[in-house]
Amino acid sequence: IRNEKGEIEGVILVFRDISRRRDAEEALRLSGTRLRLLWESAKVLLTNEDSQSMLAALFALISPYFGMDMYFNYLVADNAESLTLESFAGVSDDCAATIRKIDFGQGVSGTAARERRSIYAHGVQDSDDALSEFMRANGVHFYVCNPLIIEGRLLGTLTIASRSRDSISEDEMGFLARICHYVTLAYDRLRLTKELRQSDSRKDAFMATVAHEVRNPLAPVRSSLEIVKRAKSDPALCESAW
Repeated sequence: IRNEKGEIEGVILVFRDISRRRDAEEALRLSGTRLRLLWESAKVLLTNEDSQSMLAALFALISPYFGMDMYFNYLVADNAESLTLESFAGVSDDCAATIRKIDFGQGVSGTAARERRSIYAHGVQDSDDALSEFMRANGVHFYVCNPLIIEGRLLGTLTIASRSRDSISEDEMGFLARICHYVTLAYDRLRLTKELRQSDSRKDAFMATVAHEVRNPLAPVRSSLEIVKRAKSDPALCESAW
């Protein structure tokens, strides 16, 4: 503030709160990042024909964004009463062998399968929850397990865990739930593809059998027609052919 002589007599400071704008910009940035991540995840799930390589590629893609270093993917066994470990990361083969098959209601994945609900736990190292015993023993700080369900059918479960982060936000929980939905759709696609291939194989086998069965009785007919063709002027020979 200057007087009539142009001398500075004071200063006015104006403060503007830009936290809302900054938060909006950050939300927009995260939204763009997650949309790109969803697109890349969908591409991984649509281009892999092997479930193990599919889950391994997906985990390698999303784990850096969430600080996750462990996952377990179970599928429902043939008896529909237990789960079989399909793929995993973050633990040794010997450790995974101890949980290769689990019953419904056993551990985190078995409980999520039996109750058909997501299970989330944070601060695992400070907890004495019996359900998290395996996770706690393997240094996990938080985990989230989602059942893989489509049209009322339980396909399996997918558990993602971290040894470095203590928790995740609700937005991140929602994002991981979306990823699990994509995984469920991918597994259903693999099932349909397998059924179509088996159907084509059965069709080919049926056509081969029919061709073989039809070929056998037609052989004498073809021979007789050949004789008639060669001996049109000899009625006796034609009669013997039939």
